[in-house]
Amino acid sequence: MKKMIAALLVLLLAGGYLWFENANLKSDSSFLRAELESMEAVESESVIHEEAGESARNFVEGYFVYENKPNQEDVEAYAEPQVLEQLQFEEPVQEDDNMKVVKSSVSDVSVYHGQSTDNRQETVVIFDNEILVDGIESTTLTIMILDMGINEGSWKVRDFDFYQL
Repeated sequence: MKKMIAALLVLLLAGGYLWFENANLKSDSSFLRAELESMEAVESESVIHEEAGESARNFVEGYFVYENKPNQEDVEAYAEPQVLEQLQFEEPVQEDDNMKVVKSSVSDVSVYHGQSTDNRQETVVIFDNEILVDGIESTTLTIMILDMGINEGSWKVRDFDFYQL
C-alpha cells in the first residue's frame, strides 16, 4: 500500500511538473509567434531603393576607372562632401619621364541592397578592380559597403567601408 501511495505521489508530481512546463512552452510559443508576425510585417514594409544602387554603381565606376589617379569630377555627383574629403584624387604634379602610367578599371560589378528607410539605403558593391602598371596587370576583389542617402533629390554616398582581398 505504501508503494502504491509513493507511486501515485510520484505520478502526481511528474504530471504537475509536465503540466507546468507545457503551460510555459505554450506561453513561449505564442510570444515567438507574435514576434515572428511583427518581423514579417516589418520585412514586408521594407523598401529597396534601386536608384541608390545605380548611384552606388556610378560612384564605384567613377572612382575606380581612371588613368594615373581618380578624377574628383567623376564622383562629385554621387558623394557627399565629407566622403570626397576621404578619397584621394588627381593632384597637379610636375611631368617626369620616369613616371609610370597607372590604369584602373572595374569588372564583374554586383550591387546588393541591405536595410533601408525612406531616405537611406545600405548598399554593398562587390567588384574586381583591375590595375595595369607598366604593362603588369593585377586584379583585386573589392567590397564596398556604402551608406546611401538622398541629398537634393539624388542618392549620394554618405559614408563607406572599403575592403580589398
